[in-house]
Amino acid sequence: MSSSEKKNKRKGIIGTILFHTLLLTAFLFMGLTYQIPPPP
Repeated sequence: MSSSEKKNKRKGIIGTILFHTLLLTAFLFMGLTYQIPPPP
């Protein structure tokens, strides 16, 4: 495996982790918000 392939693989892994972390955080904030009291 060449140096550029290792660099690209590392960038891909880091990018994937960051993307999924942001996605999970967004879903948590959107999914855990609710109205008090709920509408009738």
